[in-house]
Amino acid sequence: MPPTWTITIEIFGSILVPFLVTGMKRRNLAILIVIALIAASVAFSELHSRASMLAFPLQFAAGCGLALYFWKREPSAGYPAALAGLALIFAARPLWWLLMTGSLQPIEYRTNAAAPALLETAGAVLLIAALASHRFRSAVFEWRPMRALGDWSYSIYLIHFPVLRLLAYSIPPMQPVMATLFLAVGTVAITCALAAMIFRFIEKPGIAIGKRVTRLSERQA
Repeated sequence: MPPTWTITIEIFGSILVPFLVTGMKRRNLAILIVIALIAASVAFSELHSRASMLAFPLQFAAGCGLALYFWKREPSAGYPAALAGLALIFAARPLWWLLMTGSLQPIEYRTNAAAPALLETAGAVLLIAALASHRFRSAVFEWRPMRALGDWSYSIYLIHFPVLRLLAYSIPPMQPVMATLFLAVGTVAITCALAAMIFRFIEKPGIAIGKRVTRLSERQA
């Protein structure tokens, strides 16, 4: 189940974060760490074993590097960086497949392919750097649909893959590009609708109960 796999990766990466932060405070050591982790990403990403976890510390190092860089600096990246990041995130795999085969049909999406993953990581760094800018952040995150998407985000994370699998099994045979578009649009629509319901009827009541328990504990203390 992909959500449980990614949670395992998050736990593993979280254990490494203190060491990554300590090492990346020194510029020369940070460069060596990034080079080593890029090499690890290429070497281990396509393994079908627990060793493939060694491909992912690079993304945690990128997050640590961004946080350290912006610790004493006002982020200045804006819309060009955000657009470049989105382009890399969404187009890296089709473009890589086109370069390798000369054709867009059929597109093979191997989630653990090393080169597209590195391009997507670069895209994520650019997008996060742009979102860290106060001007960009205010314009984007004060938009009501984006705030709603943030409320639903954890439920989207948990249920998107089961929705995708069920929809993939239910659609009739069709031309590959049309099947991809149908699957993408259908998965997004169904996942967001279910996530909104989960947030409204499960998460919000659970958060309210948690706050009441916290207040009761504080009064008793």
